[in-house]
Amino acid sequence: MTETPYEEVTRPAFAEEVARTFQVEQPDPHTILLRGACPRCRHVMDYRITEQVVRRRVHLDRSGGEPETTEETMLCTCGADHPDRPDGNVGCGAYWNLKISES
Repeated sequence: MTETPYEEVTRPAFAEEVARTFQVEQPDPHTILLRGACPRCRHVMDYRITEQVVRRRVHLDRSGGEPETTEETMLCTCGADHPDRPDGNVGCGAYWNLKISES
């Protein structure tokens, strides 16, 4: 099997697939963990959203309206080797904007 070469690339389908397939966990009150296969290279990855983001973005909408939706820019964080990846980078280079709202 040929490894996916590193390339900084995005496609609307990446975010759509992640929204459908990633699992959401909350290991502690200050962290949200998204886990699933990168939509480009298909390697399993974890993406943490930390306390600062959670406090800013996940809150109760006291107006009774729809929950606030924000976008989180995510990138592949898989641990697999990808040819041509710059030193110090992780993943395959794929990135996408995922809409996140309080459930």
